[in-house]
Amino acid sequence: MTDQPAPNKKKRVNSKSKGNGFENKIAKLLSEKLAPLTFVRSQGSGARVGGKNFETMGKMFGEDALKLFVGDIVPTNERDVDLDFRFSIECKFYKTAERMESLLTGSSLIYGWMNEALNDAQKINRAGLVIFKFNNTKCYVAVDRFMQLPVNNKITILNGIQVCLLDDLLEQTHFWTRGKQVQI
Repeated sequence: MTDQPAPNKKKRVNSKSKGNGFENKIAKLLSEKLAPLTFVRSQGSGARVGGKNFETMGKMFGEDALKLFVGDIVPTNERDVDLDFRFSIECKFYKTAERMESLLTGSSLIYGWMNEALNDAQKINRAGLVIFKFNNTKCYVAVDRFMQLPVNNKITILNGIQVCLLDDLLEQTHFWTRGKQVQI
């Protein structure tokens, strides 16, 4: 009998940890690119006042406090730097990229993600924005048909949802705030 090494078993990925790590990475990136705004992963990442919880818990918070709990990534110092961030951000990180057919037939996850972002955004009078990626891809941004992405490289899919690379959109610092503009 020969000693054969045990086959390497792939470690199962904890999707919650993966999502939390992605949200923290995006918060750090936004803080760097959109300074002087500072971003953090929302406590509970939208769970406290997201979905059906809004009806019971959402009414307990004032407007400023509510902005810290709605969405996955939130700015923490808008008032201090006199800027008004425009978006409620939903973050998604999935293992496998979707097939083109899902975009064309309306079965893509992006459509559900956008609905989630828009529902949350309405609670705090902001626009919805989804930042997403799949393993071994770059990060993308999706916005609804009422926003106009100020980048050349974008696509428009069903329902007018526009998608572009996050890196391209981060170069357009004016896009992210209302009123007074971010000075870099």
